Amino acid sequence: MRTLETARVCIIDDEREEYLPLIQALGRLRIGSIHVAGDKVEDLPDEPLSGLRLVFLDMKLGTEGDDNMVTAHTAQVFSRVVSPTSAPLVVVVWTKHKDLIETFRQRLFDAYPEYQGRLLFTRIEKPTDGSYTSAEVLRELVSAELKKYYPSEILWRWEQLVHDAATATTEEICRHATKRTQVNNADSEEAGTAKLQKGLSEILQILILAEAEQNIAPETAFVDLLSVLNPLHNDRLEHGVELGDAKAAEPLIPAQPVDATDEEKLELNSMLMIARQGNEPPFRPGVVFRVTNSESFETRLGISMHEVFGELLCVPKPQGYKNLKARLKSGNLDMAQREEVQAQIREKEAEIEKSTKDWLSKCVPILIDVSPSCDFAQRKPRLAKLLSALMVPHGTEIKCQEEQGAFRRLPVVKIHGFEGTWDIVVCSRFGFNISPIQAPADLEVIYRLREPILIDVRAWSSAQDSRIGYLYI
Repeated sequence: MRTLETARVCIIDDEREEYLPLIQALGRLRIGSIHVAGDKVEDLPDEPLSGLRLVFLDMKLGTEGDDNMVTAHTAQVFSRVVSPTSAPLVVVVWTKHKDLIETFRQRLFDAYPEYQGRLLFTRIEKPTDGSYTSAEVLRELVSAELKKYYPSEILWRWEQLVHDAATATTEEICRHATKRTQVNNADSEEAGTAKLQKGLSEILQILILAEAEQNIAPETAFVDLLSVLNPLHNDRLEHGVELGDAKAAEPLIPAQPVDATDEEKLELNSMLMIARQGNEPPFRPGVVFRVTNSESFETRLGISMHEVFGELLCVPKPQGYKNLKARLKSGNLDMAQREEVQAQIREKEAEIEKSTKDWLSKCVPILIDVSPSCDFAQRKPRLAKLLSALMVPHGTEIKCQEEQGAFRRLPVVKIHGFEGTWDIVVCSRFGFNISPIQAPADLEVIYRLREPILIDVRAWSSAQDSRIGYLYI
């Protein structure tokens, strides 16, 4: 289990008399940091460090030679130390050699283009008189540089709020544990440690049991604990905003609204609504299943794929179909004419069914788990409630139902593992109850809907189910 990997600052410098005072000054600012000498490739981290937000980088890391040799080595070290996912990242080039900065940037981006658009470069001349050993001087230096990169600091502040909220939740748990086992000054070191460990174990067990009730199990205990701790964390996070935080966002409100491009809307909607399914139980609210075996699906549920998913498509009607239906409905046909019109309608409907099957073969039939969250949390679902839906390739000739009545159409999204973009159309007319004990062989988990859109779909489906039919004149 990964723990305590929270450092946001890294110092890459091979001169002890230069990096040690910097580490000490950062410590006085309550800023944890990681130091990497960078002069020996074999001593670099096994994996690049993720989550960094500030890097102090010396240009000459024990390498002699011309600028190209020096910057090539520094770029290699940087790529081994800093993950390209660490963004936005301010790189403080801690050097007097200003001319090396541009050479280094070009070397880095040429060799490792994945860093482009993620790094914010600045330079602070490395003092030789030890003046940056003063915490206040360092604070002013770094703060002045970071303010140049608004609004990155808002994201960094949010990350700090998340950390503070999690810290407060952990401390609250520990307070209850200390009180439960009555840890006091009279306890020896061993006794106090044993009491605290026992208290923490018992408090966590109480919380897990409160969540799982009679369905407590070792394989689900950690998930149960998260179900308790996450709401506490979220509440502290939502109410941890200070006045200064609110004012920090004021410049983000422009006189004229900023319009997102179509591509940006697609990417942002995909981020907000779609998530990969992790190592979790197959049946869980929000999980999306793909129907992988149509014959098995039809046999097990006693209904055809065409009937369940074909209704989600808007297949164009053949020419003359509506007119034939109107003639048949008019009642003005004799027996021979009626039989002739019915035969023509059957031919048209065969065309519609053929077109529907052709379109369905290019779509992805899916089922969305909309079971109540409380049932999942308590491990009590007798049946998982699955709602029929269809992934329709966006921008093709295939047309799906618009958002109205029994149909709910979600914004266009990208889905991991599937090429192109997709419309997701949900139908409230076909819901299936399946035993959650064992995932059927004809269903495959492919992704999940995030909580906000899941709640929206579930509420919409419930509203459709509770519609009242009544007479009116």
